[in-house]
Amino acid sequence: MPWPKYMNVTRFESLLAESNFDVVVASSLKNVYYTSGALIETQRRIPLRLALTVLPREGDPTFIVCNIEERHARDESPIEDIRTYVEFQESPIEMLADVLREKGLDQKTVGIEKEHLIATYYEELLQRLPKAKLETADSFLEKVRMIKTPPEIEVIKQAAIATEQAIFDAFAATKPGDQEKDLALRIKNNVVSLGADSIRACVLGSGSNSLRAHHTPTEKPLLKGELVRLDFSAYFGAYASDIARMAVIETVSPTIQDVYKRYRDIQRATIARLKPGTRACDAYNFCREAFEKAGMALHTPHIGHSTGVNGGHEEPMLHPNNQQELEPNMMLYVEPFFRDPNVGAYHVEDLVLLTEEGPELLTTYSDTQEIYVIK
Repeated sequence: MPWPKYMNVTRFESLLAESNFDVVVASSLKNVYYTSGALIETQRRIPLRLALTVLPREGDPTFIVCNIEERHARDESPIEDIRTYVEFQESPIEMLADVLREKGLDQKTVGIEKEHLIATYYEELLQRLPKAKLETADSFLEKVRMIKTPPEIEVIKQAAIATEQAIFDAFAATKPGDQEKDLALRIKNNVVSLGADSIRACVLGSGSNSLRAHHTPTEKPLLKGELVRLDFSAYFGAYASDIARMAVIETVSPTIQDVYKRYRDIQRATIARLKPGTRACDAYNFCREAFEKAGMALHTPHIGHSTGVNGGHEEPMLHPNNQQELEPNMMLYVEPFFRDPNVGAYHVEDLVLLTEEGPELLTTYSDTQEIYVIK
C-alpha cells in the first residue's frame, strides 16, 4: 500500500519485525497522523473522540474515525480500509476490538499507546479482548519517529525559519513603550502570513516577567533597558515550530551584553557537540560544565529536545539521565536557560539537524551573535 508522505516506512517495518508486537494501534494525534497521513484536528481539542490506526505485522492497516471525520480521512489518508463509528452511540474501542477479531489478532500481542489511552478506554479494551496481550508501544512508535525523512526535515526546517522571520519582523516593527501584547500580536500575525495555520504557544515577558517560565504576554509596557524573552511555537500543518529569541529595549547595559555573550557562546558550543554517537547526557553535562566555568548556573532539567508531529518535547531529550546515542537525521531544538534574578532570563532556542558529518544549524534567518536592540 502507499504510505503517508512523512512516515519513515522502512524504519517502521524493520522495528516492527524486530518487536514482539503482532499489531500496533496508534491513538494519539502525533502517531495517528504519522501512520495515516490524515490530520484529525479534533484530536487536539476533543481527545475522547478517538481516531485509531491499526497496523498489523502482516496484512493491510485499518483506519478508525468518528463518522463526521470520514470525508477528511478518505481525502487525506492512503489507507483504503476506513471504518467509522457514531459518537455517543458506538464505542471506538468496540470497533477496534471487532477489527482485531476480524484480522485474527484478538488473542495476539497488541501494542497500544498506554501514555495516551485514558483509563476508561484501556479498561474497556481489556474487557472486550480478555485473551489479548496488551503491551505499551509508546517507546516503539517514538523510536520510529526519531529518525526524520527528507520531507519531514524540510517541513520542520521551513516552519522554524518562518517563525524566526516572524519574530524578527515583529521586533523591527516594535518600539519602546509598546506593550508585551503588541509585540505578541505582531508575531502571531506575521507567522500566519508566512504559512502557519495557528498558534501553538506564545511565551513572552519583559523585565521581571521574563523570569517566569511560561509567562502570558500582558499590557505591561516595554521599558528602556529591559530584557525581552520569548518562546514561540506555531502549527504548520501537523508539525510545529519552537523558537526562543531575545531582545533588549533601547539600550544594552554592559552587564546584559557580557552575560548574553557568555550565554550564547555556551549554546553554540553545545550545538557543536551534537554529533552521531554522542550521548544525550554527555551533551547536557558539557553544557552544565560550560555554564559553571563561565560563572553561571544552568537552570533547566534539560537543554533541548527532539521535535515532530504536533510539536512539543520528543525523544531524544537532552537531560543528564538519558544515555541514548544521537543518530543522523535526528532534529533537535537546543535551548539552555539562564536566569539572572536582578535582570531577567536568557533563552535562545535553535533547530539543529544531525548529519553524518555533525550538526547543521537550520535557524539562520537572523544573527544572534549580538542581542537584538528594539529602538
